[in-house]
Amino acid sequence: MSRVKSAVGSWRLRPLEAAAGPDWNADTDCDVRLQDVPLTNRRPDVVVYRADTIDITPTRPEHVLLVVEVVSPGSETTDRIVKTDQ
Repeated sequence: MSRVKSAVGSWRLRPLEAAAGPDWNADTDCDVRLQDVPLTNRRPDVVVYRADTIDITPTRPEHVLLVVEVVSPGSETTDRIVKTDQ
């Protein structure tokens, strides 16, 4: 992860958690399992997920309120096309 992506992700966590309330967590180190077969996991730059599911790893889409993906020039096709289709 680039320094810019890391800084943007970390900078956004506190306001997202505050806005979402105590029932939600925001994290920059969280995998989301999109499907089991074929196995498809993604690690967005920021994930806001239900706090009561903190022990479920990887988290599941039904537990997610918001994902944030910082688009960089080197990953634009993957970020804008492949990931949005999933």
